[in-house]
Amino acid sequence: MIRRFAAAASFWLLVAASAALLAPCVLLPAWVEHRAARAAHGEAQQRVLSLAAENVRLARVIDHHRNDPAFIERHARREFGLTPPGVEAIPSPAQPTAYADIENSDAPPPPPTIISAEMEARVEALLQRFPQAQTFLDPHKRPLILAAGTALALIALVLLGRPVRRAAPAPSPAPRAARS
Repeated sequence: MIRRFAAAASFWLLVAASAALLAPCVLLPAWVEHRAARAAHGEAQQRVLSLAAENVRLARVIDHHRNDPAFIERHARREFGLTPPGVEAIPSPAQPTAYADIENSDAPPPPPTIISAEMEARVEALLQRFPQAQTFLDPHKRPLILAAGTALALIALVLLGRPVRRAAPAPSPAPRAARS
């Protein structure tokens, strides 16, 4: 009974040790890649939003050029210094461009995030609290840790498959011949 308990306890101990080595080796690199992808996605999304706002602004400028003669006159005065005949222009420092009149108000809203900010904050806090986790990301040490975890899992499987030997029962004494 004690041997069976010892075998079961050592099996689960090896499984736990194997999981403790393999889980960070698998999950941490994926998390780091996810974090980098989110940062790249955020930068790309900011660029898309700025380009969308620029498109809206330029569409308004085109519309004003087509339909607003006063806008064309202001643009000619500011950009090229042109004045109507008989009007004298007085230069002023740092005049805004003609396009500054048009505001950028129709920017699309950002998309929702997939992973909650709370979950992301927890993982980041764990990585800050345990700097040893960087060991699982080291390209030189990670294969060794993976090999050790796999070896522990294989040892646990071998231990599981090995039958527990029972102590042989004591031989019973031979029956005595009956005396007549």
